[in-house]
Amino acid sequence: MIARAVAAFARQDKPLEQVVAFAGAAFETCQELVFLDQLKYLAAGDRVSKTGGFFGDLFRVKPIISPRTDGVAKVGVVRKQAQQLPFACNYFESRIDPQVKVRILLQYTDNQERVATEIQPTIQAAFPPAEISLVPLSLTSGVHMGPGTWAMAVLPALQIQ
Repeated sequence: MIARAVAAFARQDKPLEQVVAFAGAAFETCQELVFLDQLKYLAAGDRVSKTGGFFGDLFRVKPIISPRTDGVAKVGVVRKQAQQLPFACNYFESRIDPQVKVRILLQYTDNQERVATEIQPTIQAAFPPAEISLVPLSLTSGVHMGPGTWAMAVLPALQIQ
């Protein structure tokens, strides 16, 4: 999300100092949630303990994580896949004004149809002026997080002078 926004800003023939300032502001304000479906893939890559992955999947725990500058933070847990989208809407609606233009990046693994037909329309309705892009999750992330994973990154409009 940040790289796309900085590239778009730089294409406007802005001075280097403004591009650098924009990149810093984007880095500070961009927020992302990753919705995991199963923990066994994180356990296989030693990102969580094998025991934690086993019991998490056994009890149908679906963590919601957020990449941060100091590591990954667990920001929530749901038990059903159907609870992920309401969590995303509530999380972002409490942090940004739904009527303000934002950029949203939706990412999918093996679930492009679900993200495109269920998640994207709901997010667009929750944030009407949003510019939404739909892209696959990186192969590295997808391998480590597994099928069913999807993510949502939000970058508020930035004003750089």
